[in-house]
Amino acid sequence: MTEPLIGLTREDYPNYYDYLSIIFSKVKQKLRVVEEHDSFSAVMSAVEAGTAVAIATDFRYSFGNRLKFLHITPEPKPISAGIVGTKGRLSPAAEKFWPCAKEAASAK
Repeated sequence: MTEPLIGLTREDYPNYYDYLSIIFSKVKQKLRVVEEHDSFSAVMSAVEAGTAVAIATDFRYSFGNRLKFLHITPEPKPISAGIVGTKGRLSPAAEKFWPCAKEAASAK
């Protein structure tokens, strides 16, 4: 991949770079990360400024039409997502959120 890439900081998001390695495992050229940021919001702002491109989930809900999202072909395997809470009993908010999250995940 010859296009410069913007990513998250390696110290804070080491799994992000593992994911990039998997996505680009068949590409012979080394990825060229030209900037690292500590949040996806900052990454998307740098993309909007025209610095480079980024690999991210579709944040259209928060960035509207400011950025163009293209799907990777072939699409990479999905990553796992979960709900994290303290040990023991769930809070009332988590109790309400859990069934909604399960329903949303099963709708795909």
